[in-house]
Amino acid sequence: MPNDRNYTNLTVNRDRAEKYRDVFESLKINQTFNTWVLDVIESSLDKMKFIKKNFPSYSFAELDGEGFTIIDKTKDKIFRIHYEGKDLICSEHGKTVCNHKLYASFHPKFLG
Repeated sequence: MPNDRNYTNLTVNRDRAEKYRDVFESLKINQTFNTWVLDVIESSLDKMKFIKKNFPSYSFAELDGEGFTIIDKTKDKIFRIHYEGKDLICSEHGKTVCNHKLYASFHPKFLG
């Protein structure tokens, strides 16, 4: 392979890629799908750096589509973050802004 090559092949599941490409194209974003995917990856990595630096004692655990669980190692506690309608809810702080909701909001795997 040439050393001056500017592109790489990234292998992804065809069905998933085509599904998301179709959704992407329906949104009429003024960008190519591949460029957009790389921008999303870069953004996710920046978010992970932010939460690793600012919330080093928190870790993530999924909840079968029912929200997001944060394990706080310093407090030895578990917090559940989820949506109720348009409101983001913390199991300890309710609708109040808290670090648990901030962590969840920045975590790339938080889907609500």
